[in-house]
Order: sequence, then C-alpha cells, then structure tokens
Amino acid sequence: MDHMRRNLKGWLCGLFLVLASFCQAADIDPANATPPPPEANPSPSIAPDADAVPGSTLDPFASQNIAPTITPEGSTLPAVLGTGADQVTTEAISAAARRSALLPADDVEIRGLEVLSSVNGFQTQDQVRELVDQVVSAGFNRVYPEVRTAYGVAIQSRTEAQLPFISTVFPNPAAEIKTKLSGTAKIFPLINVLPAYSAITGLKPLPDNILAKFPAFRNQSVTGDFVAPDNQVYLDPGSTTVQDYLAAILLEIDTQILPDGYLLSGVSYPGKDWGYSERAVSEFRSIVGGSGPPAPDDPTWAAYRRDQLTKLLRRLKSTVTKDRPFVKFSVLIPVKGAPPASWEEWQNSSYYADHMQDWIQWCREGIVDEIVLEVHEKLSPEGNVLEDWANFLTSNVSPARPVVSLAGGMNFNEALVRQYQLVRSRGVGTILYHYAAPTRSGSRGFFQSLPNTTFNVPPGKGLPPKPLLGTSEFREFSRMINPPPAYVTATQTAAASDPLKGGKLVLATPSPVPTLTPVPRFVPEAISRRITLTSGVVVEAVILEVTPTSLKIQAPGTAPMEFARDRVSKIEPAL
Repeated sequence: MDHMRRNLKGWLCGLFLVLASFCQAADIDPANATPPPPEANPSPSIAPDADAVPGSTLDPFASQNIAPTITPEGSTLPAVLGTGADQVTTEAISAAARRSALLPADDVEIRGLEVLSSVNGFQTQDQVRELVDQVVSAGFNRVYPEVRTAYGVAIQSRTEAQLPFISTVFPNPAAEIKTKLSGTAKIFPLINVLPAYSAITGLKPLPDNILAKFPAFRNQSVTGDFVAPDNQVYLDPGSTTVQDYLAAILLEIDTQILPDGYLLSGVSYPGKDWGYSERAVSEFRSIVGGSGPPAPDDPTWAAYRRDQLTKLLRRLKSTVTKDRPFVKFSVLIPVKGAPPASWEEWQNSSYYADHMQDWIQWCREGIVDEIVLEVHEKLSPEGNVLEDWANFLTSNVSPARPVVSLAGGMNFNEALVRQYQLVRSRGVGTILYHYAAPTRSGSRGFFQSLPNTTFNVPPGKGLPPKPLLGTSEFREFSRMINPPPAYVTATQTAAASDPLKGGKLVLATPSPVPTLTPVPRFVPEAISRRITLTSGVVVEAVILEVTPTSLKIQAPGTAPMEFARDRVSKIEPAL
C-alpha cells in the first residue's frame, strides 16, 4: 500500500518520540510542563512476551493476571485499559451516549478535511482554534483528525503510547474540536488500524509500544520478515488476540471522544506473502487441518485472510455501535491507476489478491457505511482516473456512500478545483488531504476560496456526466463486476465464528510449504546518491543493498530503510 507519503511526514514525530522516551526515563518533561501525578489505578503489569503460542501458558493475555471485560459480542476481551473506576466498559459508553445531544442526521454531502497528527493542526490549543476557524470559513462539514498512528494515540491512553503533544493539560484535542464544531461539522477520527510501529525510527520499538510488550502480535512474511516494504511493522489480523486488542483500543478512543464516526486506514495485509505470524497460522490450521505454513497462493489461505479482515471490521463496528448505533464507519483504500473493468480484473487486483481487501463486499454487506478511495494523483488533461473511479463507486458500492480523498499537496489551486468538480459532479463526497498542505503552493487561502469556487455548486451538477463507457457498455460493466453466484457460494463467509463454512473450498491435503530460493543481492559503491521516489520525495542517501525487487538505503542520521524498486523513479548517479 502507498503509505510512504504519510510515513515520511511522520519522521519528525517519530524522532521526537525517541527523545520523549529518553526524557521520560530520565524523569524530564520535554514540554517543561508539570509532570502528571501518578495514576491512582495503574494498569496491570504485562511482561514482554516473544513466543506467544495459542493455548500455551505463554499466551500474552492468558499468562497474565488480567481481568476480562465482556465485549458487545460476548467474547472475553483483555482489560488492558485499567481496572476499577477507570476501566472502559460498554456501560460507560451507554451513559455517555445518553448524555449526548440528539442523534446527528446524515450529511447531505460529505465535504471533509483530513488533519494529520505529525504536523501543525491540533497539537496545541491555538492550533485547534485556528483549525476550527478554517473549517467554518471553508464550508467543510467533516473533520478527520488523525487519532491513532504507528507512533501512538492522540488521547490519554492507559494502553498505547501517547503522541508527544498529549498532556494532562491538553489530553483530548479531538474532543475539543468536536465541541467547538458542534452543529457545524462532524468528527470522524482517523484510526490507522494495523500499522503498529514505523521502522523509520529504528528497528526496535520504543518500550511503551505494544510490540515491545507483545512481539508475537507482529505480522510476518513467509520469509520471516517483520518490516513491510513501506517500512511499517503491522499487527496480524489473523490472530484473534490481536482483534481483541484492537477492539479494546477503539473502545478506549470512543469513550473519550464520542465521535460521530470513524475513518479506518491500514486495514490490509502488506501483501500476499504476509500473515504468517505463528498464532495466525496455528488458528488457520486448527480450522482446515494440516500443518506448517500454507503457500502464499493457496486459494483457501487467501480466502481465510480476506475473511480475517472482514471479521475484524465487523468486530470493531459492533464494539461501538451496540450502544451508539448511529456511529458511522468509513474505510480508506489507497488506489492507483484505473479501476477494474471486469470481475476477473477485480479478483486479480492488488486490493483483493495481494492486500486481501474485499471492500466491495464490505460495502454491500453494510459493514462499512462509507468507502473512501484515496485517489492521490496529479490532474491529467482529461481527469480520466478520477472520472473512472467516481463512476466505479457510484455503480458498485451501494448501499455504502462513496467518497474520494484528493491530494491537495500534489496539485495547484486550479487543478485541485477541477478535481473537486470532476468528483462532485457525480454526487461523490470529497475529503481534502490534508489541512497543513491543502495545495501544492501550501497556501491556506485555498480554504477561503472553496465556498465561491467549489461548494457553491450543488453535488451532482456542474459538469455533465461523462462515463468512459456508453450506457449499454456501462450496464454490462456493472453486471460483470457483480460476482457470479457460483463464486459467491464458494467464498462468502457463513459466520464470523467459522469463516470457512458455507461451501468454501477447503484443501483435502495440507498446503505445501514454499521452497525458498536465495535472492540475488548487490552491494554498490558506498557513495551518496540522489534518490527520487514515485511520490515526488527526494532523498539524499547511501544505497546499502540492491535486490531485484527492493532497495535498502540509509540517509544521514537515520536508520536503514527498504523500498520496493517500483517506488523509485530515478537514482543519481545511476547504479
């Protein structure tokens, strides 16, 4: 997935976290504020666990004396959020919901603004006030503050690392934004679900990171790697314990913010070669039989991993909506190039075949209320990519509401206004990425222009509909993208508790363990080179190692990083 742009923007935040961790160890407050008082009800001590195995005494939750909390689904959930009066429960959410105002009505049109946590946006009281003024003047009716990242959370948490700007005097900026924008805009926290740690700040996670406590939660490739091509370390959704943990985190966030909805990002596997944590493989084998890791191309293994993402989304949504049924759930999907033109193309797309995201099914099943496609492109003369995806959304994701995320920082004002027109003319909602860099010029004056250049035209108007296919061809396209009945019977999940029931193909014999062949590696001359990524980012670094598919580099003062070769557009001087 294309998370590189977000990762690079988070470098500074990660480095500051390292400093904050050092200061905390030395009993120094980096912000020169009064240190918070000791917690009245400290969280249970959870010892690090490197070798958790399902059913063994090394299971990180089974081996600790942690009281379970009953989730809305009725399963046990580790009470890592504290005990006693501080413990998060569904009753607390119910009481908070009863104190809330009337249930919010759906927006007529989604006009959203994403606000990152790694740059100026809501890191101080003054930034929150400025953000609120900009949202009101621009006419946005949705704000998406980034609340959970691979570096920590933007709330006072008893479970995860806190972002550096969170303190006792500024504990919950997203809730402040919600209060100040009440009646004007809705708040949908952006939650990076599976990314758990960024290797950009070093290969070893900080002590308060969940992976420092439970390394067995890490996703793993079939070759034993833990760092994905985008330099992220992911949680493995194939582990039931990981799903329990993520539900606990969302419950903690929901109780503190009481938002109108959520935008979930990073709900994917890094690739089809991933999902091989010991716990995930063990749970898979307990259902289908056999032993050993299945092959990456095993169709049953692929279907099982898609079901794990679907099951995770169902779990997260039910955890919140049992007591607050009006909360909306959106999922962010980065897309590249043109959409699939047939069901066969969908089956072979990177989303479905590599990242295990059956997001068309998520929409049709009602698991997600809104699907947000991250179409971060420079505007082409005809805008074909945007038009293609807008048409694809309006035809294939019902009943979910379609939304497109636009890359403001990649386009100047005129091109960005044109992108808004192309998407809104088809009745599709929009989210601007992102507040700190709304256009390529970086000027926030663009916000003041939106009411007169963009939002003054009602959605569904402004440009004549211009599908790339004729009416009869587009009808045939929509028919093809609907899965054939035989395939639905073979692949749909009958019950979340048993993802392989309902006629799903199950191999009669154990899947073969793939034979690993040595990867050819080349170590070039250790000189500084200018490396240009496909995202436009330029890095001055030494290339440490080259393989047919990857490039390992080290920039001055940073840890080594590994990129996929297809993310690099130019190297100067050339290898």
